[in-house]
Amino acid sequence: MIDAIGVKTALAGGRLTGSGLIRLRDEIDKIAAETPGMAFVSLADSLIVKANWYVGHYDSDVNYSYEPESLVRIFPRISKAYEEAVGLKIYAVITQGVNEYEDDALVHVSEAGAHISLNSLGLPFAQLLSIDEAAREAIKSKGLAPSDLYLDSRFYHSLRFQHDFEKHAEPHMAYNAPMSSTPGTYYAINIDTALSNLRAED
Repeated sequence: MIDAIGVKTALAGGRLTGSGLIRLRDEIDKIAAETPGMAFVSLADSLIVKANWYVGHYDSDVNYSYEPESLVRIFPRISKAYEEAVGLKIYAVITQGVNEYEDDALVHVSEAGAHISLNSLGLPFAQLLSIDEAAREAIKSKGLAPSDLYLDSRFYHSLRFQHDFEKHAEPHMAYNAPMSSTPGTYYAINIDTALSNLRAED
């Protein structure tokens, strides 16, 4: 989930305009057209980005395609689109979950075009909102400095960081994980730190 920072202030100052939002929509269209492995769903100043991956098996035709780094690497381009179109900075909250749908499509759009399904259960999205709320409260209470990325620990630990990167040293805090009897953990990390410590693309 991508969210813009300072929307209320921009609205009050007349800086968030309809034409700016259309320009932002056009820029997201371009990014989506060049990133066929991801689905982009805009909600005014917010954006949901979804990717499907598969874990291959030696005795099947399914190829291993898990590449969580792609969601981190696309952040600067989306950030640039928001800054140039509406003059706002962004942050991202990222989680992962199991796809319970038999349909492998990223999204489903009804024949009439009036129904859009992300082909996913609600748990990952509930986690997004829970992490977002926890991070906002931690920042408000000065327990956490604002960051670019807030990553659920399962997603964070699946990223292919360089071996010498002390990933456990990055700020991390608990959040109320939906449908779980124990708290979840999220990591807060700036995009430059994340990108400079990811292993090179294959």
